[in-house]
Amino acid sequence: MVVKRFVKAGLDPSLLTKVDFTLISHVHFDHLSYASLDALPKHGSLVYPNGIARYLPDFGFYKIEELKPWDVIERDSVRITAVPAQHFTGRYGFDRDWMGDTGYTGYIIEYRGIVVFFAGDTGYDPELFKEIGRRFKIDLAIIPIAPSSGNGVGSRVHVSPLGALAIFKDVGAMYMMPMHFCTMLFGSTTNPESPLEQLRSAAAHQGISDRIIELEVGGQRVLY
Repeated sequence: MVVKRFVKAGLDPSLLTKVDFTLISHVHFDHLSYASLDALPKHGSLVYPNGIARYLPDFGFYKIEELKPWDVIERDSVRITAVPAQHFTGRYGFDRDWMGDTGYTGYIIEYRGIVVFFAGDTGYDPELFKEIGRRFKIDLAIIPIAPSSGNGVGSRVHVSPLGALAIFKDVGAMYMMPMHFCTMLFGSTTNPESPLEQLRSAAAHQGISDRIIELEVGGQRVLY
């Protein structure tokens, strides 16, 4: 299957001069791009979930680090913890059974008192995310939002806007930034803005619109 990007990438990886950590959440094509990895600076660490080493050619990174859930690496005042997610594995469809229940993760990134939760791709599991919230005091949660035609939390492997807000509350973050909703189209009738519109409506209904940070692709905002 070939999937077309709906918008251009927010930045050109070849223009980056220094990258300390490159984090991979799982092996699906929209999250693990060989071309992007090849273009990145190689002096830092490539960090990835356990079980996907066979899918990673030697790109020449200074260090490679494979993490299981709750594993931690710490260097230069940066502390990275792999945290559980609820997704599925495999890169080509037929290889899902080879890897078992491995190969996907979220991350907690801590630096100088700031704590960021990157959820990766995930479905909703209240106990999983409440445990993350118990272990960390999170400033910013970056959570995917998938299209939804109903009022549920989404599928087993992808949260809807309502599911993303449930994760936001469970982890106890101060702010949420939605992701994974407008860069690719899987069909000509797909409306790339609908998940964001659903999120806005649900956040307004719950009285938390001021805690949702929306960024255009390539945009930035300074919080602290």
